[in-house]
Amino acid sequence: MATALVLMIVFLLLSAFFSGMEMAFISSSKLKIELSKNQGRQSGKALSYFLKNPSRFIGTYLIGNNIALVLFGYALGQLLSPLWQQFIPQQEIITLLLETLVGTVIVLVLGEFFPKLIFRLKADKLLHTLALPFIFFHFLLILPVLFVNWLTKGIMRLFFNIQLNENEPVFSEVDLEHYIKETMYHADDDQVDAELLGNALDLREVRVRECLVPRPEITAIDISSDIKELKETIIESGYSKVLVYHQNIDEVIGYVHHFDLHRSPSDIRSILKQIPVVPESMFAQELLSEFKKEGKSMALVVDEYGGTAGIVTFEDILEEIFGEIHDEHDETDFIEEQLSKTDFLFSGRLEIDYINEEYNLTIPDGEYETLSGYIIHLTESIPEMNEIIHTEEFEFTILNVSNTKVETVKLRRKGL
Repeated sequence: MATALVLMIVFLLLSAFFSGMEMAFISSSKLKIELSKNQGRQSGKALSYFLKNPSRFIGTYLIGNNIALVLFGYALGQLLSPLWQQFIPQQEIITLLLETLVGTVIVLVLGEFFPKLIFRLKADKLLHTLALPFIFFHFLLILPVLFVNWLTKGIMRLFFNIQLNENEPVFSEVDLEHYIKETMYHADDDQVDAELLGNALDLREVRVRECLVPRPEITAIDISSDIKELKETIIESGYSKVLVYHQNIDEVIGYVHHFDLHRSPSDIRSILKQIPVVPESMFAQELLSEFKKEGKSMALVVDEYGGTAGIVTFEDILEEIFGEIHDEHDETDFIEEQLSKTDFLFSGRLEIDYINEEYNLTIPDGEYETLSGYIIHLTESIPEMNEIIHTEEFEFTILNVSNTKVETVKLRRKGL
């Protein structure tokens, strides 16, 4: 009886092992497995083998688990048979039903539910810890595993016309995103800046309208202007490229580069370059690919009516990943100052998302990106100097305003 008890416990543990490895393999990070393989860990190499051959992993735990369950049932029967003969003599059907019931409860609780729960919560750690024992059982059962896989593929192809293919990517973009988010949560300051990788992934959700330079801030010149005016415009703006339009800003026909002024051109048309035109609804990631493909670094952004919405540069898109990128031509930093617990001084060009995050404010989002855009959205016009605008949560005092935008705002938070 003692031998039967020991065998029953051993085979139950084996069943729990195979069931748990199944759950851990499903729940684990495929990217972490590949990274551990590249780091030279033996467990990573073993698990990477199964990532490339998932049917062999499935075959191993199914065959191993079934063998363990059969042997567990046999050991359980040997353990309980003396008890049944003592209390229920010559009732084989009843004893069989009782053994089945007891065995099912034990297997479901100790061989399936608890192992899968534990392995799911500690998937990566337990999968790597037990990878080498699992690979041992895999090669121990390699012949039946290969036979079952061959038989399964044959049945699927013959009766269902399905060709099973394991030549798929080891991990997907979803695995990468989950890994980055987990790294961002646990990372120390001296580790890889996972936030940059997260921003790069998020770029696929960003549209051009969210990173463009808006129409009122475009530096442009009419095609009929002379070279002297062009030089003055470039010097005053500090930009290397200036848009060129015909009659009005909605008819942009190209741009000029300040390098071309060294060729002593006779007029602007002789050095005019074509500029790509993209809709503001285009994804920034798609435009970034176009820039790389065409060798361009700037595009004209148009709205749904074909009018000029703004321009977007290669740098503008990169700033969505890396944050603000400053060069020698960038203007002085925007004004942002906390005057008191309730009062703030802001430049109108500051983005709403930045203000909310940096100063713990709750300015609502909408079809605008900047504080100036939000105020113009509220007033439906360009406000006057010293005009005070009230919302439920804030009071805005316009300190400086131009013909096209709000330059400086004093913000007061109400209710404090």
